[in-house]
Amino acid sequence: MTGELRLLQPDIRTDLLAALRTPDAAGTATTAASAATTASTVEIVLQMKGHEHEPEDLYCENLLGVLGQRVPYVLLRLLELEEELHQLRRVGTDPAQLVGDGTGGVAGAALPVETPGE
Repeated sequence: MTGELRLLQPDIRTDLLAALRTPDAAGTATTAASAATTASTVEIVLQMKGHEHEPEDLYCENLLGVLGQRVPYVLLRLLELEEELHQLRRVGTDPAQLVGDGTGGVAGAALPVETPGE
C-alpha cells in the first residue's frame, strides 16, 4: 500500500451509495455514521488486533457482532466523504488545503488523493 487514496470509479460509488441508502425491510434507510461511531469502530478493530485469540473467543465474537452492525453506516460515511473529495477534485479545489471540523465536513481531506485515470 502506497499510502495514497485511490477513489472508486464514479459509477461504482453511485451504485454502492444507492444500495446503502435503499430502505431496509423496516422501511428505514441507512444514515452515515457519526464521527464518534467511526472512531469507536476503529477502537474495536484495534482491540481485536491487540489481544491473543483463543478458540471460540467470545470477546472477539462479541466485537465482530458490533462491527457487523456498524459496517453499513461506516461504509456510507466513507463513500460520502469520497464523493465529496471527488467533487472537490473536479472543481479544482485542493482538498489538502481544507480543514475538516470532524462533523462530517471534509474530514480526511489532507490525504493525498488520486482520481481514476491519473
